[in-house]
Amino acid sequence: MFEYDNPNRPKNLDRYVRPFYMDLMNMNFTNKSDEYIRDMFGQLINLSKELTDQELKDMLLDEGWRISKVGAWMIGLDNRKILKLNLEECLRSNVSENCEHILLSYYALEKEESAGILLSFLENQTKNFIKSTHNDYEHLSIDWVRAVLRLIDGLYNKNYTAAVESSEWWNDFISHIAKNKLFAENLQSEFYYEKVKEAVNRIESL
Repeated sequence: MFEYDNPNRPKNLDRYVRPFYMDLMNMNFTNKSDEYIRDMFGQLINLSKELTDQELKDMLLDEGWRISKVGAWMIGLDNRKILKLNLEECLRSNVSENCEHILLSYYALEKEESAGILLSFLENQTKNFIKSTHNDYEHLSIDWVRAVLRLIDGLYNKNYTAAVESSEWWNDFISHIAKNKLFAENLQSEFYYEKVKEAVNRIESL
């Protein structure tokens, strides 16, 4: 696997990662102009075509978050469906953290059909938070996955958000965080939904 800080990594890795990771992190690119985003996505698609499926898989699974983010976005933007199962494996991991790049890449590949895996991911992450002794809520991407499910509801006339909110595991989660106002405010925030909606609009306008 590639290591971003490893001096023995492939010398050309910088051209695949360094120009893009800050814009891709937390979907920061949504604050850029249409022209900027079209150019960035075009570069990512073109660069991904230089990489084999195995190389993209290695990027996705790399321990360096910069490489993983760029690798995941390349998979989604370049429609590498052959790597779908690798994205699923990441989302099924019990230690999945900071996964907005994987969530969006998986949605880009599967659209409405992504909902089943996303629902399982959300349930697992809420249960992981309840079991955790650390204050790791934001790292578990709970707000990001809820935003993607809400988007699917609107685009495909589904009711996944309502199903989540009526589930026993979600009510357990709500009870667990009720004492923390910060987390409660996150659940009411439009920030993540607006970011996801804008990111998907930009992807689908390619």
